[in-house]
Amino acid sequence: MNRIGRLNPAIAAVLFAATLWGTLGIYYDVVNRSVDVDQLTVVTLRGVGATVVLVLWWGWRDRSVFRVERHDIPAFVVMGLVSVAAFYVFLIYAFVWTSVAVGTLLLYTAPAFVTLGASLFLGERVTRIRLAALGMSFAGCALVVEIHQPGSVSGNIKGVAIGLAAALCYASYSLIAKPMLVRYRSHTVQTMHMVFGALALLMIKLVVSPTVWPPLAATLILALVGGILLSVIPVALYTFGLTHLPSSDASILATWEPVVAVFLAVLVLDERLGLIQSIGAGLVVLAVIILGRAMPSKRLPVIVEP
Repeated sequence: MNRIGRLNPAIAAVLFAATLWGTLGIYYDVVNRSVDVDQLTVVTLRGVGATVVLVLWWGWRDRSVFRVERHDIPAFVVMGLVSVAAFYVFLIYAFVWTSVAVGTLLLYTAPAFVTLGASLFLGERVTRIRLAALGMSFAGCALVVEIHQPGSVSGNIKGVAIGLAAALCYASYSLIAKPMLVRYRSHTVQTMHMVFGALALLMIKLVVSPTVWPPLAATLILALVGGILLSVIPVALYTFGLTHLPSSDASILATWEPVVAVFLAVLVLDERLGLIQSIGAGLVVLAVIILGRAMPSKRLPVIVEP
């Protein structure tokens, strides 16, 4: 009983984090409809807002978080470019070019990509269970994008492609961060890759449209809501959960995110998944659960959204 009592706050923290992440597509859609702002600006403000909060927090609490070896800086730069800058941009356009429900489900092929990458680059063994889960994940993805109707796929090939690109970028965090976590604390890895990712987003924004920004009040709101509510807080909650739960259990609980995202897409945006797509969605979520159960507890969690 005491054990269950101790785990309850951790479970609640992970579920709350997944719930917040599940609202991301709705947030992007509401912003797109309510504010005269382009997608690049929205994700730039989210990344910069989160980074400013992290830098101020650790500058006050523990400046050793910023200490990294010079030879590791390129790895942090790559992490920032791929798992923050590219990921943020690809994901928001996946939502725009497909739908919130489909974009979220495409994103959840990331655990399968992590498993493949870990086998190819980190020497992790792919067991029969993991292999079955991989097949289930990609089969589910194929059903979600309606591969049985070639016209649907060919008519939206760029949306499907950018959704899978977002999943690859998402997966890259786990693959690149795992060896870094041998030498650095998780706070350092998370903060430093956010710093370089936000800088990359800001540089791209200043090159593409340096003078196009929403009004100051809207800019601050987008930075605070996107940066704090949808980035810093869920990461903090998820990290808290990880301190009290095996990583596999936490990654399984995080599959609550696509459930929330699809439910809100249906409720708020009036999006609909057909029967075949719904079966595919179930396969994707089930594959994540199986991969989570097959994951050693000391392995880096698959779902760690920046």
